Amino acid sequence: MRTFIDRLIARGLALLVPSLLLISSYVALSYIDLLAEQWQVLVLQAGPILGLLLASALSIQFSRTGYFFALLFVIVASIASDAGLGVVIPYQTPIYVVLFINLLIFSGLEDRGLFSVHGILRLAVLGAETVLGVYFVEHQQQFIDYFIALHPSVVALNSLTYSLGGLPWLIGVSVVAVCIQLLCLLFSSRVNQPIFLIAQVVLLLMISGVQSELWVPLLLIAFSTAVCFNVLRQSHDMAYRDELTALPSRRALNQLLLRVGRRYTVAMMDIDHFKKFNDTHGHDIGDEVLRMVASKIARVGGGGKPHRYGGEEFTIVFSGKSPAQVEFHLEALRETIANYSMVVRSKRTKENTKKTKSDAKKGRRPNKDMSQYKTLSVTVSIGVAERTGTLKTTTQVVKAADEALYRAKKAGRNCLQY
Repeated sequence: MRTFIDRLIARGLALLVPSLLLISSYVALSYIDLLAEQWQVLVLQAGPILGLLLASALSIQFSRTGYFFALLFVIVASIASDAGLGVVIPYQTPIYVVLFINLLIFSGLEDRGLFSVHGILRLAVLGAETVLGVYFVEHQQQFIDYFIALHPSVVALNSLTYSLGGLPWLIGVSVVAVCIQLLCLLFSSRVNQPIFLIAQVVLLLMISGVQSELWVPLLLIAFSTAVCFNVLRQSHDMAYRDELTALPSRRALNQLLLRVGRRYTVAMMDIDHFKKFNDTHGHDIGDEVLRMVASKIARVGGGGKPHRYGGEEFTIVFSGKSPAQVEFHLEALRETIANYSMVVRSKRTKENTKKTKSDAKKGRRPNKDMSQYKTLSVTVSIGVAERTGTLKTTTQVVKAADEALYRAKKAGRNCLQY
């Protein structure tokens, strides 16, 4: 439950800036007339093109293939809306429906590079959809006549075609697509790109909420800005956040120590006997242990800022605090980790789980084999040092904390030393 709540918070924060940008595009409608005419032309005509080009270039450069395709779908939608790029295309309804479906599908695909085999294959699929779509539009009446000839009872198909082009029907489809995208974002671990939900909302706004043709260019500017922001934010996370534990990395620690101030305390923390544990249980379980310990460290009190120092070592920086002020929080963290029992599934777990489900379907009493589960626990040792008259530089303080950590290991582990 805690993991699900954390995921909701993380994805909600990821949607915050793009959502504010969309709201800003609507607010800007009321002020666009205040600009001089030449500035209006620059913003409404050059702005969307420059924004989309920049967002596409960043997406390709940083291998964010999903963002590139989301941009591509929004560009097609703007063309189909008879605004934005100023090109008129008939039969908007099937175009939008296909775009909504494509956004749902592409949101679950991994980023594998635009010029990889997977990227080229996806481009080929979209190209085939375009060719089939154009062919269907050009020969629509022939298809209708063919179905009517086969089944005279389908004579109402012609009128049905026009009724499907109505705005209420299309809005209903778009609302359903947005809801499905939102549910996928919240409940599916594969859908990890919130920008696809923003793209669905942009398409919905283009269909139902465009009160002025000026809003489509503003929407394109807002969406391209949102893509640029997300690409840069994710690139920053890749540089300054550890992928395995989701904690800030050592590079982020070095940046923090440059601005930490004159009073601070550093705690170095190490998982006891981790190498032996890793060799015994395997690297997969070792990674689970690292993630578990990191999740506990991330909730340390006292205003501590945790980082993964490297391997099984972690660092917590307490700005403006003395060791006496942070000792309670570090001891509480140490005890929390020591008292936590991590459930580990054996290799037979999946087979037994399938057998249990099969027995339940056949009306048999499930055989609850608890031997498939085992619990593991780990402890941590902590070394603490603060900036003093003799320890003036951050390098000296970190080294002193590391030496205190070594003393904690010598003292029997699972303890705190200064």
